[in-house]
Amino acid sequence: MPFMDEKAFHRMIRGLGEYVRVFAALRGGDLQGCAVIPFSRYRAYYAYGGTAPSPVTGASNLLQWEVIRYFHAMGTQSYDFCGARVDPDPGSKAAGLVMYKERFGGELLKGYMWKSSLRPLKAAFYHLGVRFLRGGDIVDQERRRLAKRRGDVSLGTSQRS
Repeated sequence: MPFMDEKAFHRMIRGLGEYVRVFAALRGGDLQGCAVIPFSRYRAYYAYGGTAPSPVTGASNLLQWEVIRYFHAMGTQSYDFCGARVDPDPGSKAAGLVMYKERFGGELLKGYMWKSSLRPLKAAFYHLGVRFLRGGDIVDQERRRLAKRRGDVSLGTSQRS
């Protein structure tokens, strides 16, 4: 997922105020990875993060473990890695992300995805743009993937929202 622009990032951080933490993994002053975590007493969310192009092995794991320990010490009840797909295609990037997140001992919970247009004209432009540039958004991708598994060709080629 591409990171938001700097202005939007700062607006988000200011908006969350005392309910966000930004963590960084450094080695010898070199950035290895980072994590942006909005939180409440109930849950902390791994909303954004990433690693350097060639991080030191284990840097991301250590960063996540320290984030989990930090929020546990604060009394936060759970940590949500966000964004894992249930039953991804074997060998896919999504499957690798699931493996990474499962290593921390968490439980994958099934959620739901949908999209609904609050501003139909803007949504139509967005939908066309994202379909042209990336073949669709995550909802479109999942629809095609599931249709392919079921052998439903009609859903795989065109789906109205």
